[in-house]
Amino acid sequence: MAASLTLEERLARIEGIEESRSVVARYCGVIDGERTREALAPFFAEAAVLRNPAGETTGREAILDYYDSFFSSGVGLSRHHLANQRFTALDDGRIRHEAYFLVLLARDGGSFVGLGDYDDILAHEGGAWRFVEKGNAVIGMVPLEEGWAAISRV
Repeated sequence: MAASLTLEERLARIEGIEESRSVVARYCGVIDGERTREALAPFFAEAAVLRNPAGETTGREAILDYYDSFFSSGVGLSRHHLANQRFTALDDGRIRHEAYFLVLLARDGGSFVGLGDYDDILAHEGGAWRFVEKGNAVIGMVPLEEGWAAISRV
């Protein structure tokens, strides 16, 4: 289908993909670093949906409430590592991001390793690319001393 697009349309898709790639990288930096509502808010559309093992959360403010609760639950240092990232320009102008993630996480004095998948949709809203859907499918998380082999699909 890309062959039927104009050069300008093809360029817009490439720019959208590259800008979305930057959003995902900056998002990981914020959830591993600053962890404030103010820093996270620009990543989410007003009516965004977050899907994760805790359920489905709808709306930017509710999503920010979820992150506030998560970060105040004893979570210390974390590092999210993404692999096999795929960015796909959708026909409606949005961008789909899919990736595997590995997270190293300190919580309540313990060290944990976790695996999962991201399945996100980003759209250009309010002059910036933002998550309209953020899917964090956690496959599992175990104490580091147990090793990642102890993780089984949940």
